[in-house]
Amino acid sequence: MCPHLVKEALVESIYQSVTDAGQVPVTMASMADEFRANGVQALVYSLDASKIFLCFSGRVDPAADQDYIEHYHQTDFRIRRAVRAPFGIVYQDDDFISDEERRHSPFHQEFLKRYDCERVLLVTAPISSASIFMLAVARSARQKTFDTTTGRQVLAYLPHLRRAAQMHLKVLHEKARREDAESLADLFGFGLIVLSVSGCVCQLNAAAERILANDSMVQLKDGRLAFKDVDNARRFNRALHDLTERLQRHGRKALALVRLSDSNTNQRFDALVCALPATPGRLLTSAPRLVVCFIEAGQAKGHATAIQSSLYGFTPAEQRCAELLATGASVDDIGAQLNMARNTVRAHLRSVFAKTGTKRQAELVSLMTRDLAALADLLDLE
Repeated sequence: MCPHLVKEALVESIYQSVTDAGQVPVTMASMADEFRANGVQALVYSLDASKIFLCFSGRVDPAADQDYIEHYHQTDFRIRRAVRAPFGIVYQDDDFISDEERRHSPFHQEFLKRYDCERVLLVTAPISSASIFMLAVARSARQKTFDTTTGRQVLAYLPHLRRAAQMHLKVLHEKARREDAESLADLFGFGLIVLSVSGCVCQLNAAAERILANDSMVQLKDGRLAFKDVDNARRFNRALHDLTERLQRHGRKALALVRLSDSNTNQRFDALVCALPATPGRLLTSAPRLVVCFIEAGQAKGHATAIQSSLYGFTPAEQRCAELLATGASVDDIGAQLNMARNTVRAHLRSVFAKTGTKRQAELVSLMTRDLAALADLLDLE
């Protein structure tokens, strides 16, 4: 790295663009100015899927990114060769494509000429074992060729751009996980509410929204659950208090059942309250929290597996893998039954072990069996 070639304000802008989408085109345009280029393009390429995850450009038409992804990246001969070249070396476009290929390449004859970006510098860096970061800096054919100073500048900014790309992927991944969690929770036929340890509502699914929106025995007031009936409120709040104390004292999961009823409306709910410790990677939230399942009285039996899944934060695929593993199935057996690749099954099981805090199959089976038995006992499912 060459610190004297890096402008602190531009580095700050690079990292700011991770969480501020409006900052991205400004940052990319500043990068183009810094390199005295007509345009720059930063992208993340998946080696496994042979596709582009992210693509940002600067100093060119904003439609160029989508244009490239939809119509030209498949005929960009350079990308498949550049991603397999040694990292951290500045290459010229000519290092990856012959004159003959250039003449017959729609990418070079149409795309680069359209955006006046025919002289190109390329540099790559690893993002993970399965993805590569690539930066392309382009000038017009009328401009002079790139000199060694520009190459050193590109290398000086490369660690920051690579790190920002990793951070951006993480943000997108977490956003997708939250959306998956919300979509998964909405599939449950019971009300699911996530509370902070202080009792504030953090998340609720569609069924819970319907319960709270109606003239129900429980309402949402000032971000907290409020009960019309004093006895219901006393029993529920006592359960929250006791579970929170047990969670803070022992750091382990704890369950309680509160039976709620309203003589005026004849409503009856079983409120299963579970205090859960912090678990990295969990779908609903990784912080300590209280999960409340509102189930119509007498309907719990049909929801037992879904309740267990919600408490662990399993995705549907993870739940299926965990259930099959609990029966003694091997990774290959699970893959065959669920039509999944071996590596996909392993990835799901790694997530299952992380979310349950277990390390071995026997430990996982014991935990799931014990928890399901506890649920059955609480909800009178026997």
